[in-house]
Amino acid sequence: MSAPTVAAGRSTLMRQRPGETERAAAPSSGARTALFALTLFISASLVFVVEPMFGKMVLPRLGGTPAVWNSCMVFYQTVLLAGYGYAHLLSRRCPLPAQVGIHTALLLAAAFLPVSLAADWAPPVDRSPIPSLVAQLVRGVGAPLLMLCATAPLLQNWFSKGNDGAARDPYFLYAASNVGSILALVAYPLLIEPAATVTVQRAFWSYVYLLLVGLILACGAIAWRTWAANQSSPFDSRRVRLQADPASGSGTGAAVVPPIEWRRRTRWIALAFVPSSLMLGATTYISTDVASAPLLWTIPLALYLLSFVIGFSRRRPISDTLVWRCAATALLVLTVILSANIRLPIVALLALHLSALLFVALSLHTSLADDRPPSEHLTEFYLWLSVGGVAGGLFNTLAAPLIFSSVAEYPLALAAAAWLLRKPTPAPWRWHVPIAAVIAGAAVAGILFVLRMHTATPLALTVPVMALVTASLVAGRSRAGMGLAVSCVLVAGLLAGRDDGHLLYIGRTFFGVLRVWDVEREQQHRFMHGTTLHGVQSTAAGQTGEPLSYYHRAGPIGQVFTGTATHLSHARIGVVGLGAGGLLAYRQPEQDWTFYEIDPEVERIARNPALFTYLRDCGSSCHVKLGDARLSLARSRAELFDLLILDAFSSDAIPVHLMTREALTLYLDHLRPGGLLVFHISNRHVQLRPLVGALAGERQLAARVQFFHTSSPDVARLPSEWVVIGRRQDDLGALATDPRWEPLRAHAGRVWTDDFSDILSVLKL
Repeated sequence: MSAPTVAAGRSTLMRQRPGETERAAAPSSGARTALFALTLFISASLVFVVEPMFGKMVLPRLGGTPAVWNSCMVFYQTVLLAGYGYAHLLSRRCPLPAQVGIHTALLLAAAFLPVSLAADWAPPVDRSPIPSLVAQLVRGVGAPLLMLCATAPLLQNWFSKGNDGAARDPYFLYAASNVGSILALVAYPLLIEPAATVTVQRAFWSYVYLLLVGLILACGAIAWRTWAANQSSPFDSRRVRLQADPASGSGTGAAVVPPIEWRRRTRWIALAFVPSSLMLGATTYISTDVASAPLLWTIPLALYLLSFVIGFSRRRPISDTLVWRCAATALLVLTVILSANIRLPIVALLALHLSALLFVALSLHTSLADDRPPSEHLTEFYLWLSVGGVAGGLFNTLAAPLIFSSVAEYPLALAAAAWLLRKPTPAPWRWHVPIAAVIAGAAVAGILFVLRMHTATPLALTVPVMALVTASLVAGRSRAGMGLAVSCVLVAGLLAGRDDGHLLYIGRTFFGVLRVWDVEREQQHRFMHGTTLHGVQSTAAGQTGEPLSYYHRAGPIGQVFTGTATHLSHARIGVVGLGAGGLLAYRQPEQDWTFYEIDPEVERIARNPALFTYLRDCGSSCHVKLGDARLSLARSRAELFDLLILDAFSSDAIPVHLMTREALTLYLDHLRPGGLLVFHISNRHVQLRPLVGALAGERQLAARVQFFHTSSPDVARLPSEWVVIGRRQDDLGALATDPRWEPLRAHAGRVWTDDFSDILSVLKL
């Protein structure tokens, strides 16, 4: 018997025996619904405030990499699965009074485990930090998060024990729960993070958690009252189901709840797997090029949850046809952009990735909502959804880095989504093959032509993109055509390759994807971290020791070394961020250099003479210390430098914890009298000048800034922006009077601290 048949039978029964159903009526139906909805709203809000809050707490210890958030998300999804499993077992094994007592007692017990991070925690540098991170998550947030995650299915199950009309289909409360999640995710980066320190956030969260325990107890008391009344009633409408006879339309009166088939469970898992993987993939792509910060974590997650709200709502505000068209268009355009490796402004980049995520997730989650079982299987339904979500997270965070040397899981999720997209009305089968052929032909011909002609710009791609969209959306709504279209676009991008030269090395670590290219026509080796150039070395005879890219002699850092050459002849120099080691082109024989690098693989690349020779040529006077720079500096208090250079990037994502008041104090503690502190603040998406200006202004330090601009496309002389800071004007030497260096204004913005940061205030929109 299908879910609609069960609902119809239930409705008929309610009409036949109205007097009986009113015997055990709980308090006002509207008040009961409002209480349960409010409790679920607050519970979900607490979950999605503590998630970015704790992620922000651990981020400084792990170098600000986007993988931190993805690892946290997998842990949160696993806890969600455990919570749903606990709720499923509790609802199946225990009567309702026991459920209320056990769950309330465990909630109160978890309240005595404060959300915190071990003060002395330092992740390992010689192996993956994920196990250590997971241990901190279990210790710091595991117990209260587990209880909160179990609350949603439990409360919906308790709500279904009522005898009013709303109890027949409690899934609408899932939408109310996700509304709380979305509002919490939006409020955290926009309201909570800019206004309060982490310490204040933790305290407020604990108070609201205790309030929630009281609300859950009230919901349990109401559900208990209804349950007790039903137990004493000679007729319990919740325990009787009519089994309709397809021939006669009559019911047999048997108590039948149809079992769930494994094929249906597998479909639930697949429809939950793909949006989860897509959400994490989009988060990685976005945060890698901007910053690993709560603002950029929460936007994809909020849209992911919004798709649940719309999909499970009683009245959807957007038609299935429009959802399909938007999802198909966004998928096609995004796969073209990814295949062609096109650089876009941040607003266009965000809009493209996020719109694809929203509409694809909405299409798949709508399919899930329409296939939901009767309330008797409610907790099992949520359990299998959670299994799919966890599987998607594990695939992205644990499996993909081992299987793929690049971030291949994101385009794979896009291709899988194209094959699963919910289509409103299927086209006749005879149209599937020609439509798929048209789309495949347009994809391969258009993309290969554009990429082979080296004109992969948004304007040049307009024609093939529109051809794909037209073929897919106008010619017919074919799932096979849509899936084949996206797959062909991605394959075409792989076949066309890139114009970066010969790939010498590719590797993937917890901190990102690393590539080294041999560009023969330019006689250069280029080191790429994600999409950002991290070092260039010439392979031409006699030019291997020349500084290139951001470090060329005419640029700001070249001026720093030239203007202070005498002062630095016997200096100790520290550099945060190794890259290819290009700064060593300025090394003098009597100098001692120390690099701080968080990714061991970067050091292996820099020490490989087949790739780069800066470190090899430096010899024993150059040292590399692995691990987060702040932790390494804190452990070596006696180490003082004449020049300390901050050149730390994770693609274009800024390590926020290296730009705080506490970080600046640490740098100054390691700077000798008269020493200089240099920040490399070149960034495509974030304005770091005001941030550094606020830091220097608060300490009344002497600071100069220079943006070196060149119209030349030569990679050997790239534009860059640098800040030089000294304790006094005299420490700046010749740079203090050099007209190319302008005074850095002390901006009035709030100074970032380890307890406070606001990425929105410095984002280049």
